[in-house]
Amino acid sequence: MARTLKFLFALGCAGVCMGLREPQSSAKAPAPLYVNLHYEVEGAAERCWDEAEFRRQVASSVGYDPFRAGAPFDVDVHVDGSRGLVAGRVEWHSVDGARLGERRFRAKDGDCTRLLMEMSFAVGLQIELLRPKPSAEGTVAAAPAGTSSSTASSSTTASASAPPRAKAPAPPVPTPPQGAGKSAVATSDRVARTNDWRAWVGLGPSLAFGSSPSVTGHARFFLGARYRDLSLELGAEGTLPVTEREPDGAGFRQRLLGGSAMACGHRGFALGCVMGKLSQLRIAGLDVDQPESPTALVAQAGLRVGVQWEPSRVLFVTPHLDALLLLTPRRVTLNLSEVWEMPPLSALVGIDLGARFR
Repeated sequence: MARTLKFLFALGCAGVCMGLREPQSSAKAPAPLYVNLHYEVEGAAERCWDEAEFRRQVASSVGYDPFRAGAPFDVDVHVDGSRGLVAGRVEWHSVDGARLGERRFRAKDGDCTRLLMEMSFAVGLQIELLRPKPSAEGTVAAAPAGTSSSTASSSTTASASAPPRAKAPAPPVPTPPQGAGKSAVATSDRVARTNDWRAWVGLGPSLAFGSSPSVTGHARFFLGARYRDLSLELGAEGTLPVTEREPDGAGFRQRLLGGSAMACGHRGFALGCVMGKLSQLRIAGLDVDQPESPTALVAQAGLRVGVQWEPSRVLFVTPHLDALLLLTPRRVTLNLSEVWEMPPLSALVGIDLGARFR
């Protein structure tokens, strides 16, 4: 009889120990935190995710789907902009509507996919930081007084799998753009700095007014680089030959060949530039007694205004208007008579077609 009682006592102690160990092991994993998502995309921003894709990205980063209606926190994700500039905003609110924090994002190249990757990372990181991390002692103590150890174990397990809205302790006030999101801020800044540089190549046909005796065609091949809102372009350019004749049949053919440099400032779609040009003026006499082909250096300085349109991530189109001031006056004489003088002011109206390779 005594041996039987000892065996039953030992079996009961083992059951109690197993019941106590279960809540301790389950307490090692932090309870899931749920938030209520409000997702909105506006404007002409392209390649933006829908709400389902944003949910999947955040869920893959935290290991579960953290979005649930009636959660203790609201997170508002808002994206708007255009092909040239996309901006995003993440706001956190408590269940009673109090604003807890805000963080803003920008993608100057209009890449909405990259912007939303940063935003989903920031949201997932904040959820991880706010997840309650109960200790083993706190979990066991949560059982009502007077219940058995096995009852405490089942009660603790149920509360861990249920939404933490009622049981989870109130987390510290979330401040996504401050200390809680320092890692996300640093990562976003590094990505932004990496993507600040761009380079491109392109062609620019236009019409030239004042560079020749009559309106003529003008073409430019250029290379450019941009850092944030400033860019620099170097180009090789020239005009089509223009023929001018006098009443007696004598005349000359004229064209410009040279290069240019241009520095621009960008603001959204608009751009403004200062430029300098050095060209060779080529003249060829026609139907004269002693035809000659003189050349002369022509220097010009001017301004450009334009609008840049980006139909894709690689291609861009820039309609523009250039105003040029002649720094080196030039005249053409024919049979000892002056027949044409290059005007002090000239203009170009054209469109640049470019492709980015970085």
